[in-house]
Amino acid sequence: VDTGFHKSAKNGGDLPNLKVCKKGENNLRMLVETLFSQVAGVFGMKKLTERRWPPVEAHLGFAAAAYNLLISWGGNLTTDKDGFVQLGIAQFSL
Repeated sequence: VDTGFHKSAKNGGDLPNLKVCKKGENNLRMLVETLFSQVAGVFGMKKLTERRWPPVEAHLGFAAAAYNLLISWGGNLTTDKDGFVQLGIAQFSL
């Protein structure tokens, strides 16, 4: 968590398992959130309206397979010289 997210002392303070990082120090959580956001946008995951499990499971399987295909077409998740990961599926969003 970043340094701006804390519980006040009167509410018990921070939990012992809370890892506080400086800005830009541990961006894995932001990378995962950005990746999930792109997958949701590209594959329409927010408009999933099925009420039974088999269609939802099929849609998630399709999204995972298509994501793997797009990553293989657009390159892999590598870091540049500044340490940033270039996400390559945004170009496929319609």
